[in-house]
Amino acid sequence: MMMTEELPVKKVDFSDLGFWDVNLNTMEITLCERAKEIFAVNKEYPVSLSHIFKRMVQSQIREFLFKLKNSFSTGNRFTHELALKAGHEGELRRIRLNGYVDFNNSKTPIRIIGAITELPEAEETGLKKTDLLAMVSHELKSPLTTIKLYIQLAEKTNRNKGSDMGKYLSLAVREVDNMNLLMDNFLNLTSIETGSLKLYPKRFDLSSLISEVVDHWTRNTLCHRFRYDEGILPMFINADQLKIRQVIHNLISNAVKYSSPKSKIEICCKCSVEAVEICVKDQGEGISEEDQDKLFTRFSRVGAQESGAAGHGMGLYLVREIIAGHGGRVWLNSKVGEGSEFYISLPRIP
Repeated sequence: MMMTEELPVKKVDFSDLGFWDVNLNTMEITLCERAKEIFAVNKEYPVSLSHIFKRMVQSQIREFLFKLKNSFSTGNRFTHELALKAGHEGELRRIRLNGYVDFNNSKTPIRIIGAITELPEAEETGLKKTDLLAMVSHELKSPLTTIKLYIQLAEKTNRNKGSDMGKYLSLAVREVDNMNLLMDNFLNLTSIETGSLKLYPKRFDLSSLISEVVDHWTRNTLCHRFRYDEGILPMFINADQLKIRQVIHNLISNAVKYSSPKSKIEICCKCSVEAVEICVKDQGEGISEEDQDKLFTRFSRVGAQESGAAGHGMGLYLVREIIAGHGGRVWLNSKVGEGSEFYISLPRIP
């Protein structure tokens, strides 16, 4: 008789796992005891979705709802990691939410069921790494500004000497600008993730700002043609001017990365009584409907492998978060083989 070796059974510890259940008909949420501990809610009182959302960092709520909406459409499970405010001091803890949407026989969603896990190691190491990188990014801003100043002085000195040096210095300025944009993106990403993004709105002419940004790209990018249709002038909005400048830079940078050399990039504006609308249109390869759902998520680089485009997948995510923080919206129109049109809309003031 052949004896078989008995394999050890791996024990799974569920003691740190919490479970949650949302009834979509009544919008009531049921939490187990462990889930209540993780969400830091009072165990003695009923819990509503508003209680849970108050514990989340606002920008991450939008990303969570985006994934949830995708789960409603596809029926796929979702996983999302986020920072959760816990306790009276507002300290952050990292959690992971897993779940799925339950449908009835008529394919109508009736419940969302899932699990929640606290990630103490991510809180201690991941957030500290983020803080460190943010500090390094901030420290790099000053030397980059100095480097750009000296390059621009050298560029003026060599402008009329008939050599290629002026062209090389212009390329150096462009690379410094790219580094500055990357640093700004990372600093804002850190602020969004920790819920500390601050906006400093003031009244300014959006058309003039766009004209400055387009002029910058026209002077420093020789491989594309830019056309700016200003529309009705002026167009005043009340917004954080530096953040909106970054948004426009990110949209144009994205168009440059994902469109063919020598192709045209169009920027146009139009306004209504209530809103100002900006469109950045490229002649790239376009984006499939399936990939469009992923486009505005963190570190998403749709089409980067095929095109060989460099980047870190932060730009469009920051565009969405900054515009949402201003009470605006972002969307796109795109078909594969026909290029893409990215739109942002912001409230207008007289």
